[in-house]
Amino acid sequence: HIVAANGIPRVLEALAKHYKSAGVQEHGAGCLMNLAAQAQNAMLIGQHKGCDVLLKGLNATKDVAKVLERGFGAVRNLSLNKENQGEFGRSAIVLIVEGLKTHSSTNEGVCIQGVAALHSLAVGNDAHKEAMQQAGVIEQIVAVMKRYDDKETIQQGAILALATLAWSSTPIQEAMAELGAARQVQKAIQTFKENTQIQDQGHTLLKKIGS
Repeated sequence: HIVAANGIPRVLEALAKHYKSAGVQEHGAGCLMNLAAQAQNAMLIGQHKGCDVLLKGLNATKDVAKVLERGFGAVRNLSLNKENQGEFGRSAIVLIVEGLKTHSSTNEGVCIQGVAALHSLAVGNDAHKEAMQQAGVIEQIVAVMKRYDDKETIQQGAILALATLAWSSTPIQEAMAELGAARQVQKAIQTFKENTQIQDQGHTLLKKIGS
């Protein structure tokens, strides 16, 4: 209904006008997250410069965890459209790392959505993978895994992100080994024996980074 009523430009107009309002950004980012779950909408949001509008608002209100939680969810869905990557992706990576550093100890949702967004940004994009390594993404993901070692959703998302990052990149695999990723992956495999993604992706990852 929002799309049919030409709602995407209206949502973006509100986000742009009230970019310093945490309340507007939280609700608007949540709206974009839900809309962008459909590929056609993600493309339309990008065509209306929605990625830039989103990042401006998130950067202006990044001290509010709930804004980043929804904003990272929007980044995750928007970045599945390759046309929305590039500079948007590189800027989003920096913001996600900063958000995880600031809020991971107090907000589980920021971790869930942030790690999922990193996974989406890394899929099939070597430039993003390199940017992630330089930005300290691996260190943050390992830290999140340590902090929430009893949370299945976070462990699964983290392993998926690490597995995607490690794919066909020896320097990244070596960095993961140095930062203790294998220990956390092994712990998740032992803890969540019924989770097939953790088991399959975790064992594949350990073959690449060493156990």
